[in-house]
Amino acid sequence: MKKTILIVEDEGIIALGLQSYLTSKNFDVLGIVKEGGKAIEMTRALKPDLIIMDVVIQGAINGVETCKNIKSFSNVPIIFLTGNCPDIIKSDIKCQDIPIYSKPIIMEDLKIAIDNILN
Repeated sequence: MKKTILIVEDEGIIALGLQSYLTSKNFDVLGIVKEGGKAIEMTRALKPDLIIMDVVIQGAINGVETCKNIKSFSNVPIIFLTGNCPDIIKSDIKCQDIPIYSKPIIMEDLKIAIDNILN
């Protein structure tokens, strides 16, 4: 059975690139969402195997706060991607034992991270 991934990314070209790559690697992308509230809703409803989330997203809460909310009701693993993230936020993410990768990410590195988390 294919592993399911939810993409939380507000930059369309990046989100579509991730979706295309992940689909080509035999993952089932459940959707692309641009803001935290919707990510929380979709996680509750769809129960993905993994979430790939940008730190800076649209809406009232950022990726870190979205992650904390999701972790309050789910053990779904999360991988953070970021193009520009203050060190204090990176420190907070690392304290939670969540991997964080800089954009642009090398897709093969992302695939290795996903495989390590899901296997």
